[in-house]
Amino acid sequence: MSAPETGPELSPFQKLLNLAAWGLVVAALAGSLWKFHWFFALFGQFLPQQALFLLLLLPLAFFSRTPIVGKLMLCFLLILFQARRGQVQELIFTLPPAEGEALKIIQFNVHGDRSPTDEEVNWLLESEADFLLFQEFTPGYQEAVGRLQEKWPHVQALPQEGFFGLAIYSRKELLKTEVHWVEPGIAILEAQVLFHQKPLSLFNLHPPPGFGSEHVENRRKNGELLKRRIAETEGRVLVAGDFNDAPFSPDLMKLETETGLINIQRGLGYKSTWKGWTSVLSLSIDHLLMKGFQPKSHAIGPDFGSDHLPVISEVVPLL
Repeated sequence: MSAPETGPELSPFQKLLNLAAWGLVVAALAGSLWKFHWFFALFGQFLPQQALFLLLLLPLAFFSRTPIVGKLMLCFLLILFQARRGQVQELIFTLPPAEGEALKIIQFNVHGDRSPTDEEVNWLLESEADFLLFQEFTPGYQEAVGRLQEKWPHVQALPQEGFFGLAIYSRKELLKTEVHWVEPGIAILEAQVLFHQKPLSLFNLHPPPGFGSEHVENRRKNGELLKRRIAETEGRVLVAGDFNDAPFSPDLMKLETETGLINIQRGLGYKSTWKGWTSVLSLSIDHLLMKGFQPKSHAIGPDFGSDHLPVISEVVPLL
């Protein structure tokens, strides 16, 4: 009896492609199971990279005649499922920007273990922003940017060593300021100003990344506290911060749905704000959420040495 026929032996390159396809299947499947465990959620953050890797593998598999079409089709379906759940089309297909008098907001995770450069301070001074919102704001950084108070005299600051200090610098008078402690060392700043004779509430926050059960619980408390404060707030709302979450994450989308907030990237496009270990792994995790406004512009500022990039946004009030 003759031995059963087997397919042709794969070349080393084909074996490498096959291994890469299996890796992509695992990543896309884990990302699809985001809500079941924080470990799966880590894979879901990298949905753009999954899609890019799939687009890279397709022509390589075709020209090398590597039999991985089934795996790539499975990856496509899993990525499509994640994209539809995250309403990614709203981050790709942009809308015409709003017109009219706008508020300009700069938010920046300055990275807690560094000092600002002169170029950085001068750029901020020349920005003509209405509000500056900082994360990872330390006492040393506050002292180094003292000149900012020449243009932004109204300040709510919670400087802390480490990675959870916060600050709001405003051209407009701060009528009310509050510090909402999530737990020792981690807080949400709230400030209120008048804009067009109507109240505008500003929130600045920096929940920890979702690594481990303790951080996941802190993030849950952070979100519940923010939702409760927004429900108790009248008028327009702007929420800025390093959310450590992609705009298509279920947690961030749930926050938008339950509060009526809208991510400024929905209509103006996805832009990476965290540089990552390489540019390929960069993510959009610094967000501006709004209620009572329309988006006018959303851009990324220069690289000043932080692991994050400054985010410059303009919003126009709804009538």
